[in-house]
This record gives sequence, structure tokens and C-alpha cells, in this order.
Amino acid sequence: MNFTIQLEAPIMLINGEKLPNAAYFVVGGMGGSRLPAEFFRAMFPAPSVQIWKSYGLPPDAPKDALYIASSYSGNTRETLSFFDEARARNMKCAVIAGGGELLLRARAAGVPHIQIPWEEATPARRMLPAALRALSLMVIGKDDSICEGFAAAERVGAYERGMRFSGNVPAGSIPMFFASERNSVIAEYAKIETSETAHIHAFASVFPEFLHNELAGFASENTHITPVFFFDPSDDERATKDTRHVMRFLEKRGYAPVSIDITKGERGDVLAEACILAQGLADALARDRVPTPDFMREFRREE
Repeated sequence: MNFTIQLEAPIMLINGEKLPNAAYFVVGGMGGSRLPAEFFRAMFPAPSVQIWKSYGLPPDAPKDALYIASSYSGNTRETLSFFDEARARNMKCAVIAGGGELLLRARAAGVPHIQIPWEEATPARRMLPAALRALSLMVIGKDDSICEGFAAAERVGAYERGMRFSGNVPAGSIPMFFASERNSVIAEYAKIETSETAHIHAFASVFPEFLHNELAGFASENTHITPVFFFDPSDDERATKDTRHVMRFLEKRGYAPVSIDITKGERGDVLAEACILAQGLADALARDRVPTPDFMREFRREE
């Protein structure tokens, strides 16, 4: 489902009058359905949002938080257990889903919920704009900055730039994505997109922290690793300087590091551009590789 549809589709909060005036939020979601919470935290330092990626509730679950169950399919068993346990413990709950059992339970329980647009062929990670709009509306009461960010990213041709960068990741290599600490979600998203779309291993880390651990792994001179660095103009200049020095250092040792510079802009613009760019990169990598069977579907059938 393209971004225009996701940005223009009406996002309606049902039973919104039941939303508590919470200062703390716990979002339960798996895979692509927890990504909206990751991006939301990167965009808005406040209010406090905790992410739970497992069954049930976190052991330190506060009583006065709002528990938001997020599942695009609506059938993710871990997220269903999150919702059910929160309900059983009389916690305040809300739901974001495209359909499925979770949406049915939300309606039956009369809890606040948002149904985002649904398209079977679109994976949850590619519904990020719509799901992020829904989460933003539910937590801070507005979604305009989300729409503006993704619209700006499309104007600068982020997807096409991502596709062009794929030529710098040789076939058979393993991309390792790096971004600054405040942009860790960018590296994580690029890793997820590459793994799930192109069906190749990928890894993610942050700078300058990687100077103190992962960098040592490059001593093996395994040039099948392609380091990919995302640079944001608002990154700490000291960290950027250190990281560019590392890139030159690796080049001398046979590596071919890739530098991706994000356009300067508002916080939402930067994150949206990196998101779309990562999608373009992943799609191009998938196109350039031999198609592989959908073994995740086979795995689910064998469970």
C-alpha cells in the first residue's frame, strides 16, 4: 500500500472518550507492528513509551499506564496475550490493528481502538506511516507531523536514492547498518527491511559505541561485510568525525563502507526519509538476488 493512501486515509479513534489521561504508555507489538512505537519514541522524547516484545506484560508493568496492543494482522499470539492479560488485570487498554482477532476483542470489550487500512499483500513494516499516525493520535492527540514528515521524504526522492545505494552492497555480502545513538531506530529499521525483504542476514549498531566493540570484529578482514553508515546533519559532530575516520581506516583494509547522508530537516522529516530510503535499498537488494522460498510461511505451518 503506497504512502499516499496511508497518509490520506482517515484515522478514526473509536471510543476515544475512554482514553485515560496517561503519562506513561506500554506498547505491546511484534515485528513490524512494534516499529511505530520505536519511531514514535525517536520523534517524541515525551511522553514516556515502553515497548514490550513478548507474551503477557512486562514484569514491572505500572498500574496507571495505558497498554496499547499493536498488531497489523490482529492475530499475533504474543500481542493477543498482552491484550488479554492487561484486561484480566484491569489495566487501561487500547488497540491498533488492521483487522483480525485483536480488533474483534477490542470491539467486544468496548476499548479505544483504531483500525488502520488493511491490505493482505502489504507486510506490517510497510504500514509504518498509517500505524505511526494511529499511535500518535492515540498518545498525543494529533498526527500532522507524521504526515508532513513522510510527504517531505517523498519530495526529496528518498526511495529512489535508496535503490541507487543498493549498487554499493555487493551480491553475497552482509550489510551492517550504523546510525547515531539518537537514530538507532534507523539502523534497526534498515536491518529489518533488508532481512525480511531481501532475505539476507543484516546487522545493526550505533556510533560511536561500535568503536568500543564491533569495530574489533573487522580485524578478521572479512570483506563479505559491507558497513553502511547513516549520517544525520544534526548528529554530534564529534561522533560523526570519529565515524568518518573509521570509514577511511576500513577502506585501507579492503572494506567498502557506504555513507548515506540524510537531508537536513525536522525530526520527523529525517526519520521518514531514512525509513523510505531503507525500503528502496531493500527492494533493490531483493530484486538483484535470486528469489528464495517463503520459508517463514513454512515455519508457521510446521509450528
